[in-house]
Amino acid sequence: MSPTCAGISTVICREMQPAKAGRRAGAARDFNRNLRHGRGNSSAMGGIDSTSWTMGNVFTRELRGRMRKLCQPAVILGLLLTLSAGATAVGDDMVAIKVSNDGTDDILVTVYDMNAEPPGAVIVRQRISGFAWIPVSVTAGRAGFGHIQWTATSAVAGQHRCGQRDTRGLGNDDSVSVFADSPCVARASRPAPGTP
Repeated sequence: MSPTCAGISTVICREMQPAKAGRRAGAARDFNRNLRHGRGNSSAMGGIDSTSWTMGNVFTRELRGRMRKLCQPAVILGLLLTLSAGATAVGDDMVAIKVSNDGTDDILVTVYDMNAEPPGAVIVRQRISGFAWIPVSVTAGRAGFGHIQWTATSAVAGQHRCGQRDTRGLGNDDSVSVFADSPCVARASRPAPGTP
């Protein structure tokens, strides 16, 4: 290898060497063949000799290879992010349950989904007739089961009955019986700020 090629790859160094007559003729032949295929070159390219023209192709080829190598991790990262987003969606599956009134009187029911982030009401003061049920969808937890808290009050005027429970481990099509059969307890109100 010549001292002028120190630190340069062998392919690039060969391309930098002065071209032989036969090689120039071959480059010119390739140049003309490209013109016959409709790939015209701009007039700015007319003054470039075959050595520098080949050098440009080597650098372009090398750059394209590097770009491919740089794009592969980006594509892999994009696919991994897509798969992880899909896995998160699977973790947020819903569980379909039935909330049923097992009494003869109508009741007003509120159901809280405790697996939701943040936990919140799924239905609020929904009237359920005696011996009827309503469908409710709640978020599945890590194990795939639903977790709800419910409160119920009697819907009949003059009867002031209540009920509440916390129910865990609910699967698809499970039925949760709600009822209002206990006396309602008055909620203690918080004292105003600044009062003893």
